[in-house]
Amino acid sequence: MKTRPFSLPCAVADTQAGPVMRWERSDLTLSFTDYQDEPCCLRFEDVPHFELLADGELDGRVFFDDGAVEVLGSPVMAKLVEVGALTDSEAEAHRHVVIGFNEIGSFLSIVYRNMVVIGD
Repeated sequence: MKTRPFSLPCAVADTQAGPVMRWERSDLTLSFTDYQDEPCCLRFEDVPHFELLADGELDGRVFFDDGAVEVLGSPVMAKLVEVGALTDSEAEAHRHVVIGFNEIGSFLSIVYRNMVVIGD
């Protein structure tokens, strides 16, 4: 498994409020207030998998607790293909990103097809 830094449209370090997650029809909406007290709302579309993980469940040398990382060759996506939640071609169109919210000591691991900034 390889990773690379992933740029989000808003900062997740030292959030002032949230994150609040809403799951609806295979889309996950994530809302929070950043360290400058600016609201951020992202919608992740076509989400076959997401989970909130506690600090310590992931390797801190690989996953940033105050930023985002894209997982390349994701074992989670391989498992989704294995169990039939995604086809091989769908997996190619999806991304696996892990977002660290250091203020709450948690990581959001999410597999999605498209990300939209809400409110722009």
